[in-house]
Order: sequence, then structure tokens, then C-alpha cells
Amino acid sequence: EQKCNYNIWEGSKDEDQEKSTLTLQNIILSDVQIRYLNLTNRIEALAHTRKLSVRADLQQTENFFLFKGYLNFHRLFIGNTFKFNEKRLGVDLKMKYFNKKYTFFRSSFHSGRFTVNFDGEVSDMENTSVELKFNAANASIRELVSIYPVLPSKLREKYALTDGMLDFDGSIQGIVSKESNPKIDVVFNVKDASVSNLLNKQKLSGISMNGKYSNGIRRNYSTAVLAIKKFNAKQGKSTFAGAIRIKGMNSSKIEVILRSEIQTNNFIAFLNVDTFKRISGTITTDLHIIGPLPSLKTITPGNIVSLEKEGTVSFSDVSFQFRNDRKVFSELNGNMILNDNIKLRDLMFKLFDNDFMLNCNLTNLPQYLVNKESLSIDAKIQSGYFDIRSLQNDTSTD
Repeated sequence: EQKCNYNIWEGSKDEDQEKSTLTLQNIILSDVQIRYLNLTNRIEALAHTRKLSVRADLQQTENFFLFKGYLNFHRLFIGNTFKFNEKRLGVDLKMKYFNKKYTFFRSSFHSGRFTVNFDGEVSDMENTSVELKFNAANASIRELVSIYPVLPSKLREKYALTDGMLDFDGSIQGIVSKESNPKIDVVFNVKDASVSNLLNKQKLSGISMNGKYSNGIRRNYSTAVLAIKKFNAKQGKSTFAGAIRIKGMNSSKIEVILRSEIQTNNFIAFLNVDTFKRISGTITTDLHIIGPLPSLKTITPGNIVSLEKEGTVSFSDVSFQFRNDRKVFSELNGNMILNDNIKLRDLMFKLFDNDFMLNCNLTNLPQYLVNKESLSIDAKIQSGYFDIRSLQNDTSTD
């Protein structure tokens, strides 16, 4: 046995108060306040625990430690960002310290049905070397969200992740210093997740996806890659499938493949779109979208317009009426082809009792709608029945 000094904190004090020198191999800590402050990385946490059991085999050559208990976090900040408040995390830590190196064996953190297992080595040197592996199986997404807010703050005002399970397997390897970051690789799988609209209880459900994340060649956000190889979801009778690839988490390049069959009435409600007084019918998409995004945190309509799009959008028995407008468009059927221009092919619809068929090439339509740029139209329109008086009686402004 060796003598070791243990500093015990008073709950309301910031300074260390040394209480005793302990020579025990089994220690029970009760109502201990733990404070960790790393000024370099601006990581700060306040926590306390009841009955955290600590066993240590203290020898001159190798030191072995076992920690088992719970940490009750009052608040957690990373940088200037608040992460969570009043959270209880379980700790099961098996560790050896020898030759300035910490070795972890079958250790874990857990909260409810969310458990992360890890093992590996971390050196105790100026340039810290990390070799860690971590994984989780059937972890609760609801519990994850209670620990870390996955959705951006603006989306959390209207939507919430409410269900689902998560598997992941990852590694952290490399040097941690002011000049370098370790390599991070994670493979993940999401099963039966749901996103609920907090305003009207509409739900995007059955969300499943598998993919991987890497922080890339430079080992930072600029070269990070998030690749979702396959995703599926449903919203009422609407279905969605496709793939997503994002390169660079700051200034990004995004690629999306989307195949969907959308029942417009429920999906428009889920999106909180109030442009329409009423809408119904089915829209089917087969799209490939690619291009740069200046920021993933704030995506503007102009950013979406600048993306390259190709594929088809098909309409089946779509009817709609804009809010504050008496015109009703009904029985809309046909195809929209997206490439350099937008092409409408055999697009048939009714306006009041008038029927029309439209074939049209539109150049610069998205830019016209968003930025009021010039619009070029090359159109051919046919009608089997057209009563001009029905339009003359329209008193709306459009």
C-alpha cells in the first residue's frame, strides 16, 4: 500500500480543501462536489455524487482503479454552449495507470436505456496520445436527446425526437494537442426513430438509416464527412427513401438522393406551411440534388436555389387553394423534369370549371421565385373548355 492525498471539496467553495491522507484501498465518497475546469478547451462541468465507490490497488509498479456509481450533473458547458442540466449519469470505470498511461477495460457510462461502452489507452503527457474504442447497442434516442440536444435550437422549438434506437461503433486515435486532433471514425445505425411536430402532433415515423462519420484528412470540421448510405421514413401514408452525403461541417458540400411519395395534406401540416388554405393529392419525386451550402446551421431559400437538381416530380390528382385567394386548382396531373431548366410535360389541371394542358420550358424559375431575377418562359397551353367569364369574376389580387 502507498499513502495518497485525496482532496475533498466543500459544496459551495471553489478552492480545494485538503481533509486527510488516506491509506485505504476501498473508499466510499458521499455527497462529494466535483469540479473540472480546463481553461485551454473551455470545458467546464459541475457535478456531485452519492456513494460513489472507489477501489484502488496502489502499488509502486501499476495502479488499478475501479469506479462505480452515479454523477448528478447540475449543468454542463462545452465552450460557451450549454449542453444539459440536472442529469444523472452512471459510471462503471475499470482503469490501470502505469508509465504515464491510463488503460481502460470494459468501462461504460449510462443514463437510463443509453449505455456507451469503451476501452483503450490515454497517455498522461504534454501531447496526449489517445487509442480508444467505443460502442452502443439498442441505445434509446429519447435518452440521448435528454443528454445532448441533437436537433438545432430553432427546430427544437417546433419538433422533438421522441422514439427510436441507436447502434454505433467508433474509434478515436491519434495525438491531442494545440496543433493536432485525433482521428474519429463512427459507424451508426438508427432504427424506428420518430420526429414529432410539437404544434399539431403530426409525426415523421419509422425513420431508419445507416451510415458513417469521419473527421477526415485534416481531422477537423472542414474535412469531416457524414455519409448516410440509406434512409427510410414515413409520415401518414407518405413514404421517403434515399441517401445523403455531407462533406465539411462548416462550409459544406451536400449531395441528396430522394425518392418519395407524398400525400400533400398531412405532410404540409407536418412542415407547418400555412401558404395553402387547402391541399390534397399525391406528389412523387425521384431527385438528385448536389451543391455547396455556406452553413449547415442557417440554410436560406437562396442556398437551396443554388443547388444543382435533376430528376422528376410527378403530380397525381393534386388540388390546392392558396390562403386569401378564391381560385381553386384541381385535378392536377403530369410531370416536372428538373435539369438545367424546368420542363413541364403534359401537365393537366382545372381552374374553376376550365381545363388546361400545359407543356412548358422554364429558365431561371427558382431564382425568379426567391430573388426576383428574370424568368424565361417557352410554353404551349391547350384547353378543351375555357370560360373567360369565370376568370373575369375573380376578384383576388393575383
